[in-house]
Amino acid sequence: MKSSLKKLNNLLAEEYSMINSFDSYLNSIPDGEDKEELTTIMMNHEHNASQLRSQIEALGGRPKDSVASSNESMNIQSGSDRTVIEKVLKQAHQQERSTVELAQEITRTKIDEDTKYVIQEIVDVNRTHLATIDRLLKRHNA
Repeated sequence: MKSSLKKLNNLLAEEYSMINSFDSYLNSIPDGEDKEELTTIMMNHEHNASQLRSQIEALGGRPKDSVASSNESMNIQSGSDRTVIEKVLKQAHQQERSTVELAQEITRTKIDEDTKYVIQEIVDVNRTHLATIDRLLKRHNA
């Protein structure tokens, strides 16, 4: 059980990281359809984090606190709007893929059915994010 809680907290930390990253991404790109879609993805990560916090508490664990946003530059500020958007999308895609892999790893361990259901929902949502980001990348020919 303790191992499961640690893995869930690791995934929760990844979701927090995604929220912070998307917040940074949104501040880096101009308003428009891309920004709207990335805002939706960030809101989904906030929902994922909420689900994970609830599940960790339901299992008797203590969820990690939200990680404060780092002030590190994401090296996406320079260039034309198109270049910045392409950099943002490529970084977002890489992070989404990493989070899906971590969640899938958890589903392959011995966990209760309720937890497996929550994690599988997160995997499904994050796979949808990957498809959205792929579509945005194609639109920008990146």
